[in-house]
Amino acid sequence: MPAFATPLNTRASITALKALWPPSPQLRVIFFSSSYLKALDRLWKGRGLKEKRLSTGFMLINVALELCDHVDVYGFWPFSVNLEKQRIPHHYFDNKIPR
Repeated sequence: MPAFATPLNTRASITALKALWPPSPQLRVIFFSSSYLKALDRLWKGRGLKEKRLSTGFMLINVALELCDHVDVYGFWPFSVNLEKQRIPHHYFDNKIPR
């Protein structure tokens, strides 16, 4: 959830942060900066993305691509068929079991 996108999101994010406070050494709480999210939105809209807003999954994939040397993504495809017109048997956002 973009923490500072709306007042409701901000309140929910601050509540979650307070529930986790003080963080353990294994836990790091990180919020996206609003300037990063705006830049990311401009980047993808400039490349033709028509969505009203980026999904949190899409945002995190972008962060992974920026920070990691290698990224494997499973089930992250917004269409029911692949580029070869073959049916996609898995989705990251629902309970469908891969076939």
